[in-house]
Amino acid sequence: MSVERWEAACLREMLELAAGRLSDRKLDLFNLWCCHSLRPYLRDRRSLVAVRYAEQHVDESCLDATEREAVRLAAKQVVDELDRWAHSAPRTPTEYRNRRVYAQAAHVALKAVENNLPSRGVQANSQFTAYAYAWANDEAPDTYPDDSPACEALKKAHFRLQDAVFRDLVGNPFLPVEFDPHWRTSDVLGLARAVYDVGAFDRVPILADALMDAGCADEAIIGHCRGPGPHVHGCWVVDLVLGKS
Repeated sequence: MSVERWEAACLREMLELAAGRLSDRKLDLFNLWCCHSLRPYLRDRRSLVAVRYAEQHVDESCLDATEREAVRLAAKQVVDELDRWAHSAPRTPTEYRNRRVYAQAAHVALKAVENNLPSRGVQANSQFTAYAYAWANDEAPDTYPDDSPACEALKKAHFRLQDAVFRDLVGNPFLPVEFDPHWRTSDVLGLARAVYDVGAFDRVPILADALMDAGCADEAIIGHCRGPGPHVHGCWVVDLVLGKS
């Protein structure tokens, strides 16, 4: 597949094109990014527990199925409660928006711990996140979301951001990059760990310099590090350095 076609694809198309080529971990990382995008609207402790649980186990599978199911059921209870609350809201635009935003954020947290969904629920989370973000950030809250051109523009902008985030996570699965272990110098590893462990994304361009000093001249790797981003937790170059998939 050409670089141009992959770069032009939307999230739904990328999921279809790369079916079977993406690890569950990468899909889970996208769901966690969605959770963090809606963090201001995750107020229930049970939803927050679900997100923390997913974060704790994104790099290693949870072997305790009973524990995971308890977390999932608690998060599902929040979704049921907030869905009922949202649908019983007074029919004013502001109240309608607010209640739907909180309900949709809870759906996103739930899907972070549901591991039996097609593509880990990424497509549904994409929709929930874009709608909730747009409804929460529209500066004309006295109108219903479906009647707001500004809300529609925010939603489309968020979908474009999601596409970029997904590419940052998975790279181009049709053009795998060979990583020379000799490039894992102490400087390279230190920078990659800082990016991964504490979210020091401003160091990604510096990582490119360190990789070049180590002998890396791969255009895909260096170009991605020096590109406009966005870079998120699980960036494919950082994962490549750290040996994660």
